[in-house]
Amino acid sequence: MNIPPKKIPANSSNSMLDLYTHYGRNHRFHIFCGILGTLLGRFSGLLPAFFLGLAIDLIFFDQSLPTSYVFSSQLESFSPSSILILFSVIIALSFFLGAVSMWLGDRGWNAFAQEIQHALRTDAYDALQALSMNFFEDSRTGELLSIINNDVNQLEDFLSTSFSDALRLVVMVIGVGLILFLLNPELTIIAMFPVPIIAILAYLFVRNIHPKYVAMRSSVGGLSSRLEDNLSGIEVINTESTKPYEKGRVSDSSSEYYNTNWAAISTRIKFFPMVTIITGIGFVLTFTVGGLWVLSGPPLGFSRPLTPGTFVTFVIYVQQFVWPIAQFGQIVNTYQRAKASNSRIFGL
Repeated sequence: MNIPPKKIPANSSNSMLDLYTHYGRNHRFHIFCGILGTLLGRFSGLLPAFFLGLAIDLIFFDQSLPTSYVFSSQLESFSPSSILILFSVIIALSFFLGAVSMWLGDRGWNAFAQEIQHALRTDAYDALQALSMNFFEDSRTGELLSIINNDVNQLEDFLSTSFSDALRLVVMVIGVGLILFLLNPELTIIAMFPVPIIAILAYLFVRNIHPKYVAMRSSVGGLSSRLEDNLSGIEVINTESTKPYEKGRVSDSSSEYYNTNWAAISTRIKFFPMVTIITGIGFVLTFTVGGLWVLSGPPLGFSRPLTPGTFVTFVIYVQQFVWPIAQFGQIVNTYQRAKASNSRIFGL
């Protein structure tokens, strides 16, 4: 009962990469379905705002499309009601495509996550079986159970949702940025200003949070070990009347987990509000500058015109852009938690 727990070493050199290159090799179909569903879903989500802006300019403000649009000449022969019906059908189809893509993506990523967790859990157990008895004499069962069960389960959120969210975010930044730049490159500069600031904050967040998550996952193993040892030796504890002493040791292990977990929480709860504030400022600037642009002409030395339909498209796209960017912090947070757990698994 007095053997100190042995800390399982973390191996963070390339464990997250190995997770996909080694274990993902046999699940390419699930990865393909996940990526395809994510890309199609994000693409379909960009269509409604684009055609809504066109409809506003063509139908309600009787403005002609730029000649750069490949279908501008064909739409000239359409009546306003025909354009409205056509765009309504396109928007309806985009929502249907989005629903099918969501099912395909979720099925692919969740199947991939479950298959990888199963393979990791069995491989970790197989690795334990190959170790010498000296390792088990120096290690606690609770620590090993924490790795095989808790750390493996910790990967589920990242494998099933966070990776697809990150891919969706990349597509969103590229797709929205490209469309906005084609519509009005000057207003796009204002709309995209949060991106580099959030990238800097994310770098600082990752640098600070990762060692805290490693310490937290290690303390989970220590707490599991303490509880496992005490419960398995509860008869000895009752016989020798050491209940207050053992309670104190459990309290110490629990306090270590509390302190390491709270250290990670303190860092995390500072990062998320900062990202939300920055993305909100970007939306307000886009709405204010764009609104003045439509009402009074180009401000701040800009020169390109801005139609009401393009302004509406900008506002919708920036709003779609704001919330995924705000969720970027959660993606980074889940990745760091998964990386800490994965390092302990590969440490076996």
